[in-house]
Amino acid sequence: FPKFPSINICRVKGLSKVVAMACGQDHCLVVNATGGVFSWGAGEDGQLGLLPDPECDQYRPRWAHILCIIPVIQVACGNSHSLALTKDVFSWGQNSHGQLGLGKEVSLQYTPVLIHSLIGVAVSQIAAGAEYTLVLTLPGLVYCCGANKVGQLGLNRPLICRFNICMVPALRPLGVSFISCGEAHTAVLTKDGKVFTFGDGRHGQLGHNSSGNEVRPRLVEGLGGRASQICNCVLSQHIYLFIYFWAFCQSSVNPFLKGVIFNY
Repeated sequence: FPKFPSINICRVKGLSKVVAMACGQDHCLVVNATGGVFSWGAGEDGQLGLLPDPECDQYRPRWAHILCIIPVIQVACGNSHSLALTKDVFSWGQNSHGQLGLGKEVSLQYTPVLIHSLIGVAVSQIAAGAEYTLVLTLPGLVYCCGANKVGQLGLNRPLICRFNICMVPALRPLGVSFISCGEAHTAVLTKDGKVFTFGDGRHGQLGHNSSGNEVRPRLVEGLGGRASQICNCVLSQHIYLFIYFWAFCQSSVNPFLKGVIFNY
């Protein structure tokens, strides 16, 4: 394995009992054990969930007071937008491509606002790509909004963007259990251990042995067994797969590398 340069790891002061976190292009969100949300980093597009400030950027964690009365269980970050999951879904930040799910009327949202179209929906997970949003429900349905130029919403339609929340029809019969977003590509894991990808494929990140885009979910073949988990590096062209039997990286396959984590 290659040697990596040493990295100095410093603890972020002012945080304790962190239970969840997310990183965008230039900002971070964390959730503590009481459901409070802290944010820091770039804030010029409202992605920190704070009221407008002459000094947009925050260099240390700051409590997002607007959410203090509602315990948050999960957060997600895109390039310049953010999401939070309570019993409902909240969004804030840049809405240039409809990634907030608030319609065309909102261009920028500085503080968290409820996505009304998801009220009453049993949401189990939220995920954010660079300029798009995915939401997974307990029954396994996936909803989406935002940029779709390369098919990252999986709608099989030539849409530049989607400003209103809609369901992804092609994923409905698959029984999705987990969703993951890259910059402009998406991966989903089904309950029976299959992985489907769609969106930007120019670097081979979809795992289909090609550099083409996919506008609808396509099965990743050749895994040799059930995938148990997928995760992602939100704003890069990589997907990490944890494979039950073995793992693979790009076109290289080694069946003896049980439990090893690779990326492509």
